[in-house]
Amino acid sequence: MGKLAGSRPLQSRRRGADAAGSDTTNLQKYLASTAISYAAWSGALFTAAELTDPTVSGPAADPDHDGIPNLLEYAFGLDPKQADRSGLRRWAPRPTAAVNEYLTISYAQLTQSNDLTYTVQASTDMVTWNAIAPVVVSTIAIGSTRTLTVRDPTAMGANAARFLRVVVTGP
Repeated sequence: MGKLAGSRPLQSRRRGADAAGSDTTNLQKYLASTAISYAAWSGALFTAAELTDPTVSGPAADPDHDGIPNLLEYAFGLDPKQADRSGLRRWAPRPTAAVNEYLTISYAQLTQSNDLTYTVQASTDMVTWNAIAPVVVSTIAIGSTRTLTVRDPTAMGANAARFLRVVVTGP
């Protein structure tokens, strides 16, 4: 199974006809229509020739060269053939010494996936990461994805430094 860390907000996109001349499809509608696996997702978005080339359609490939590998494009309900980094989450932590302040992280989650695991991890040094049981702050469901905002169960004031990330594990 592949394992990648990342975060991406919900974006609904339309994909035009590809080089093979397929009809325009609505990626979000397709993803919401049924339980889906990485194999089904890639089979719907890549040509037969592209599917035989793991450097194009494999989980670690990045055919649109936007820095987001296919596994994360799949996990966050994105189009692997449309480059767009403008919606990547940017964190700007607020300096605080308050004991009851908590770090939060928001990320999109593909709701119909049957082969992905999303794990929130925390670290005090960005070297050693540990899975945490985050507290869900909000859930917004739109189409095939839901955007989760979760918070660290450990208050920021209890640590000199604290970082969060989302790790996606899949095929």
